[in-house]
Amino acid sequence: MSISPTPSSTPPANRTGLVITISVLVAVLVLLGVALMWVAVQNGFAFAPTPTSTPTVRPAFTPTPDLRATNVAADMLTQVAFAATLVGRMTAGAPLDLPANQATAAAQTQGGVTLPIVSAPGPLEAEPAGPESVTPGETVQPLSTVIFMPSVENPPAATLIPPPTFAELPTVAFPTPVLATPEFPTPSLPTPELPTPELPTPLPSFPTPAPTVPLPIGGELAATLRSVDTTVHVGPSNIYTASVVTANTGVKLRGRTPAGEWVLACCIPNTATTFWVRRAYVNIANNSLPPGAPSDADPNNPSWLAVQQPDSSLTPAATPTGIPLNDFPLARYDSQNSGRVPSLPNPPLQQSWTVYQQAAQGFVSPVAVSGQSVLASSSDNQFYSLDLGSGSQRWRYPLQNFTQLAPAIQDGIIYLAYGRSMVALQDQGNAAGLIWQKELPFNSTSPFNIWLDTLFIGSGEGGDARLVAIRRSNPDDRREFNEPNGRVQQPAIGQETIFVGADRLWALDINIFNSQEIIWTSPDVFNVAAPPVYVAPGVVKLAELYVADSGGTVHALDANTGERFWTHALGGSITALAVNDSSVYIAGNGVLRAVSRRDGAQQWTQTVGAVMGGPLVTNSRVLVVTQNGGIFLLDAANGNILDGAQNVNAQVPGGPAISGLQLLIPTNNSTVYSYRGAP
Repeated sequence: MSISPTPSSTPPANRTGLVITISVLVAVLVLLGVALMWVAVQNGFAFAPTPTSTPTVRPAFTPTPDLRATNVAADMLTQVAFAATLVGRMTAGAPLDLPANQATAAAQTQGGVTLPIVSAPGPLEAEPAGPESVTPGETVQPLSTVIFMPSVENPPAATLIPPPTFAELPTVAFPTPVLATPEFPTPSLPTPELPTPELPTPLPSFPTPAPTVPLPIGGELAATLRSVDTTVHVGPSNIYTASVVTANTGVKLRGRTPAGEWVLACCIPNTATTFWVRRAYVNIANNSLPPGAPSDADPNNPSWLAVQQPDSSLTPAATPTGIPLNDFPLARYDSQNSGRVPSLPNPPLQQSWTVYQQAAQGFVSPVAVSGQSVLASSSDNQFYSLDLGSGSQRWRYPLQNFTQLAPAIQDGIIYLAYGRSMVALQDQGNAAGLIWQKELPFNSTSPFNIWLDTLFIGSGEGGDARLVAIRRSNPDDRREFNEPNGRVQQPAIGQETIFVGADRLWALDINIFNSQEIIWTSPDVFNVAAPPVYVAPGVVKLAELYVADSGGTVHALDANTGERFWTHALGGSITALAVNDSSVYIAGNGVLRAVSRRDGAQQWTQTVGAVMGGPLVTNSRVLVVTQNGGIFLLDAANGNILDGAQNVNAQVPGGPAISGLQLLIPTNNSTVYSYRGAP
């Protein structure tokens, strides 16, 4: 039932009592809410649960709820008083008349805290005749008051009132996801995906390798030892304990060294012993192709054997150290005579030294580089060291004769041969210190090559020709290989084999101080005209040897057996060879020619002139310097000249050297020239 009071039905005294009653009721409700809030703050109900309610963890939070509760309570009481006054001024039954701007002002913030807004009450509902006329059982509906809790939004930085505790909780409660993000970078890194596209897809089925060089897949190969009693070893070197196996013994091969010089054999009747034997001493025959191999592959190819490591109980054989960065220590850069350098200068080449005539007379030897020292001999019988950066003289060492042979450097020691004399020098920065000086049996005929503690050099002509091996640490300890009957070229060094070219071509065991073991002699190569070149791994064989004869023919041989697999005729004298991954580069007869390592087919020919020292190569470029001072940088793939603009106005007596971006050229006008390529 609806009661609509009129203004005259309620006396002023009753109206005043009603206002007081409502005000008291509202105040009690507000104070009760504040008390509940105070209890919640003090007991931690406003926060996330904590492991303990010990009071000692609360002091840090006490100022926040105390100040806020006090301020909020004061503000709420102000709003309550305002609402009570407003109610007191209302006319019963009339709507609340509160302008919009006043309502907005009541909600504005003060000191960074939004004041609580007390909603205006709706029209009062009562009996028409006043309270005394209310029907029994009916109740006058009290004023409905809604209180909105304060909201704190972005308090100013300068305010002294801290932000509400519940506004701080997201920052404190969830720091881990933000901090942990840098700790889990792996899923975003692409590295694990990189190896996948680089894996050779044909690995499982073996179709891609050339038929003559299949992938090693393990298993066994049947073989027979050579027709003479054969010395075998417990490890892949003749430094290990040896025993003898009778001729023509059947064996099974179960592994090899990476270059295939040695194979692991077993299964001699009545013994379970395994042993290592040189590949040249076994005849592999009567084998079948393994499953998945190309139908035209060679079933007797030792490439099918898996690489095996020697017994771990054996003392490892010594291995040579690498060439220091930017050094050029030997006549053909490395002990394999490959002419393959880590890099070549980029075009265009520009002259970089301004120092000229560093010697009293013209230079007559190839150039070598060791650290900051550029080394070459002059016809004034002096051996010079020039500064790599400026070209100025660092020191000079007097010789009793000049030499056209390239110096050799190992472990910072310089080895030089002139006539019959040999010297070992220590570069001391501004001087050279003599370590030892010794004599050869005859005049030197080749530059030094170096393997570990051994120097190898050709000495003598005709019937006096020989290869001399000298201990670096004791030059009086020597061995000589006397079979050559002609000038010995600079030998090439393989894994544990040294290749000697003269009137014939020989492969000797590198451990010449243990025994002078001739591994093989080529039946096809005579009168070697240029230093042989060794390469492993090969393209057709596990290890390959390239050698030129005096008739202008290049021979490609299996370095482990001496078997020839192609020849290429240049049609003129050959002075040097160089090799990269795909090609053999032949210098001679005024041209530079590239032929395929696979079959010897001609790839291109470029007329350049007489090449001094030999080509220097990478997989992408070839560099040659000619006797007349021409400098040519060519594309290795097609022979196109990339840079031929530079030319030294002098005769070039020996091979150049490369040091990083720098090209160094000796000349007969007393100057070593330096050219630098683009970065």
